[in-house]
Amino acid sequence: MQLIENAENQGFVHAVNQGMAASDNDVVLLNSDTVVPEGWLDKIVAAAAQHPDAASITPFTNNGTICSYPNFCENNPLPEGLCLRQLNALCSEVNDGAVCDLPTAVGFCMYIRRKAIEEVGYFDEAGFGRGYGEENDFCMRATAQGWRHLLLGSVFVFHEGGVSFGDDANELQNHAMQVLEQRYPEYRKIISEHVSLDPARKLRENIDEARLSVDGQARLVLMESRARFNKLSTELKINAEAQEKTEHLLNHELQIARDFGKDQSLQLRALEKEMGSLETYAENRAAEATEYAGRIRQLEATATQLGENLRSMSERIGQYDLRVEQYDALLEEARGAYRESEAARRDLISINSALTQEKAALQQDNDELRSFLTVRIQLKLLQLMGKR
Repeated sequence: MQLIENAENQGFVHAVNQGMAASDNDVVLLNSDTVVPEGWLDKIVAAAAQHPDAASITPFTNNGTICSYPNFCENNPLPEGLCLRQLNALCSEVNDGAVCDLPTAVGFCMYIRRKAIEEVGYFDEAGFGRGYGEENDFCMRATAQGWRHLLLGSVFVFHEGGVSFGDDANELQNHAMQVLEQRYPEYRKIISEHVSLDPARKLRENIDEARLSVDGQARLVLMESRARFNKLSTELKINAEAQEKTEHLLNHELQIARDFGKDQSLQLRALEKEMGSLETYAENRAAEATEYAGRIRQLEATATQLGENLRSMSERIGQYDLRVEQYDALLEEARGAYRESEAARRDLISINSALTQEKAALQQDNDELRSFLTVRIQLKLLQLMGKR
């Protein structure tokens, strides 16, 4: 046996998770305000073996809501004249191994299968703090993964109730219910349907029948039955009165609805006339809309054609741009040639001017030479004539 102690109180949920984490076996959670009969655990383990799809198993108790006996969903004392051992023996005798399905286990004495813990996880410490509601949350998660929760009718565990959390119990319970309803909006409906069907009734009736053969218990069973009957009668009376009030209220509301319906009928006829005008107006607008749609299609076709023209013009502009670039290159080349020809022309003019000057000089020299030669010739002729 292993005892785990914490230096500070960290809450019930934390302690439970510590215990579950300390072992690889199945788990039984047992409140400190419970008393268990001899052989209780062996019977629970045997039931678990018979129902491998059960994530949790809860026994009968005097104070355990949907697992309560003798009165369902009530806090009961042990039946007068019966000790826990005797009552547990009767349960074992008449409900040997008998079970019924529960929507959730009740945490006063809760067997939990290890495989379910491995698949579903531990209790939610962050969501439920010190306690209350953590086992319901676990069971809802387990149900979502296909697990069942069972009431074992052959074991009875005494539960004092209201001891573990003292004055804080109501506050913790309210908080737990808020969290459960937020996470599982269908939770109240599931519990309400279970209470209405009460599948454990047969198991409780078996115990009542067995108590009839025990000295002094027949009178108590009868009294308990009468109390349940009186309670049921009171509830039925209250429900009938509430139903009568509801019917009266509904009849009143029905009359109001009928009057309202007449008024609405008059308004409806007026609206029908107005609707006729609106329908004509709508038809005219629809015709206009059809015409506009035709125009829009024409505009879309025109826009498409313009787009194609624009693409064609873009291609042509691209070609023109290429030609302009080529023309600019040729023009620059021509300008270069022109500049070269101009330079050559200027050189030619300069050369021509120089040649003209040279020609004039040569002409002058030639004239001078001719004059000189003429004079020489004349002198030569005069010489010759003088010799004669």
